[in-house]
Amino acid sequence: MTDYSHSRLSKFEQCRFLYKLEYIDGIKIKRKTIEQFLGTSVHESLEVFHKNANHGKIDTIDEVCAYYNNIWDTQWTEDILIVNSSYAKDHYRKRGEQYLRDYHNRSVNGEMEGLRIVSIEQTSKMRITSEDRYYIIIDKLCCDGGTYFVCDYKTSIDMLTREKAEGDRQLAMYALWVYDTYPDVKKVVQRWHMLHFGKDVDVIHTREELESMKAEVAKQIAIIEQCEEFPTNRTKLCDYCSYQMMCPEFKHLVQVRPLLEQESAKEEGVQLVDRLAEIEGEIRELKKKASQLEESLLKYHEIHGVDAIFGRSAVAKISVRETVRLPEKFSDYLRGLGLLNKYGQVSHSKVKKAVLSGEAEPEVMSSVVREMETKVAIRRRYLEKNVDEDGRMT
Repeated sequence: MTDYSHSRLSKFEQCRFLYKLEYIDGIKIKRKTIEQFLGTSVHESLEVFHKNANHGKIDTIDEVCAYYNNIWDTQWTEDILIVNSSYAKDHYRKRGEQYLRDYHNRSVNGEMEGLRIVSIEQTSKMRITSEDRYYIIIDKLCCDGGTYFVCDYKTSIDMLTREKAEGDRQLAMYALWVYDTYPDVKKVVQRWHMLHFGKDVDVIHTREELESMKAEVAKQIAIIEQCEEFPTNRTKLCDYCSYQMMCPEFKHLVQVRPLLEQESAKEEGVQLVDRLAEIEGEIRELKKKASQLEESLLKYHEIHGVDAIFGRSAVAKISVRETVRLPEKFSDYLRGLGLLNKYGQVSHSKVKKAVLSGEAEPEVMSSVVREMETKVAIRRRYLEKNVDEDGRMT
């Protein structure tokens, strides 16, 4: 029997190579990002706050913050990854403390009154298929009569939209577990405490909707268990990945990162990439210069009335001809006229030929733009042979 979780499914969707390393190969790297450390510290602090409150002790905000700062002082390690170097460690610590102050203020001022806490950090497992289970871990479970609240703390600086909340798999599965576990439940509210904003986002699904989402989870599990290819998937989340030293996309970077700060890196791969980048930069500059020279040749052509401009080893041929420019979504336009099969998807040459010869349909003629096109083509020049006074080639 396999135990799945929201995190496990998300990692498969994020990057199959990452999933393989962690869940098939069993490679576990415990390195955290500072965002993860911040989130964990806030979660642990709120867990203690609510557990004490359940025993009749309402911690002051200073007590909550003291516990939180003790976590930072005792559990911080220097290998915690700070991706955004614009912000130092203390910035994140203060952010988390402010989240706790705002939450505590809302709590003691009555915004959360009327809810009885059923459990804190509730863990369990729910059967998905005959062979697979789904891991349940609820930050905070509350109730008000037959209405239950599955609550999750979020320290993200991106506000959760209603659309994303309604499609969220994690709390939906937790809500379904509540239906299966508590006989008096009438409805379950999925609630995200968006701590960065001091706001809550609530969503309610019917039991039928939750069962449908469970079926989708079962389908995703089937896809995972039948999967044989585990390619990498490069996204912005790669910056936060702890497995870069094993990933084909990043392991060379991990190996040579110290060299990249040096002006004369000797590693072969670094030198090859640097040289190619240098050459491509030169090519871009040459193309820019070539474009400028073409413009100058066209001006020369206009001023002097010549169609061939000679150099010592090449000749620039200036051609002026009428062409046809098609509007956007021209295929859709032709399809509407029933002419798509005639002209193809879209064969510019067929349309151009028909328009310039006057054989195109009136609707086609009126929808395109006829314009003059001037081009410069460089050809190698074959040098004329010299003839002496006796008519002999020299």
